[in-house]
Formats: sequence, structure tokens, C-alpha cells
Amino acid sequence: SIESKEPDEQGRGWTLDPAPSARGSQRDRDGGDPLARVGEMFAKFSSRSKIDAVTSSKDEPTPVYALQELCENLIANPSTTESAASYLIARLQNKSVIVKQKALRAIKYVASKPDCSSFRMAVQQHAGVLREHASFSCAADPMKGSRPAEQVRQAAKEAIHAIYSTDSSSSASRGNGHAMQGFGSGGSGASTSQGGDESARASSMFSKAGGGRERSGSGGVSG
Repeated sequence: SIESKEPDEQGRGWTLDPAPSARGSQRDRDGGDPLARVGEMFAKFSSRSKIDAVTSSKDEPTPVYALQELCENLIANPSTTESAASYLIARLQNKSVIVKQKALRAIKYVASKPDCSSFRMAVQQHAGVLREHASFSCAADPMKGSRPAEQVRQAAKEAIHAIYSTDSSSSASRGNGHAMQGFGSGGSGASTSQGGDESARASSMFSKAGGGRERSGSGGVSG
């Protein structure tokens, strides 16, 4: 350590500068490295911007590359996972049926990736919201009738399955690598479960959500 040029509180002699380890401890108590905090804030802003992009109210399919960029952002910045999951859930409160469906399909897409287990766990904390959307209903659309509401319900069931089923991660990843033009590539993804606790939990969530036979093929957001 190095002697400082300032006297101590009693004005006696010289004080010693804290050792590097002590300075590091003090920095931790003060909230960590300021640069690290700035980096985390930027990462959170980036993930929110990407979520806004993939859950826009435009009646058109969300590009797969935009979903992939969101996944890569969350994998590269694991500290932002919980805030991103909460923000996606918050998007479900939007009155737009299009936004709801896109948010649910974004949840399914990210949760289906093997490297996004922390995201799955974060969304599980909001499973009740997903379950509510599995029985979603709204006024019929003048042009599309009841189809938008049906697509929200289907997307919610697929999201529930994705956050609880480890098998859906590999199967959905393979499916998403083929000719997928937007969200609506069909299939509930619930048929490949190999059993176990996670699949049982997913089945339980489906039962609570309304059970019954699922409708196949949700089409696209743009209908």
C-alpha cells in the first residue's frame, strides 16, 4: 500500500491508501463496476428494442432473423434474461390481438432454444398469464371472424409447452431451421415429449388451460 498525503481524522500522521483488494470490496459495496452497470443497462435497452421489433402491431409475420437476434442477445447477456421475460409478459397486456400472438410466439421461439434454459425458468414465474391466454376470447374480427382469438389460444398453449418441455427445445430448433417464413409454421410441438417430470408439468398446464383437442396449424399472424 502507498502512504497518502492527507492526515487522518485526528490529524495525526499519515493514513494508508487501501490495498487493491480493499478498493475492490468497496466498489462491490457501492454497486459494482460503473462500466459494467452501463454495459448491463445498454444490454437491457437492446433486448427491449428487439422485443418491441418482434411484437409490433403490424399485421405481418415477424422475420425469423429478428427472433434469432433476440435469442443471441439474451444468450450473450444472461443478466438481462429476467427483465426480457418480464417485458415479453408485459406485452401480453396490449389490447392488440396481433401483439399478443407475436409475444406468445416469441416466448415459444426463445424457450425452444437449448441455450435459453434461464429464460424458460424466468417465464415459468408468469405461467398464470400464459394460462389465461390459453382460454383467451375477444369480439370477432369483421374480416377474420374468431380466427385471431383461436390463434392466441393456440400460441399460448405452444408457449406453455415450450417453457416446460425440454424435448421441445431440440424438436422446435430443428423445425425452425427449415422453410419458415414467419411465425406461423404450424404444429403445436407437443407430440414429441418423452415423459418425465417436465412433460408431466406441461401436460398439467394444458389441462388447466382448458384441455381438449388442440387445433393444429395456427397459420401466420397476418392470417
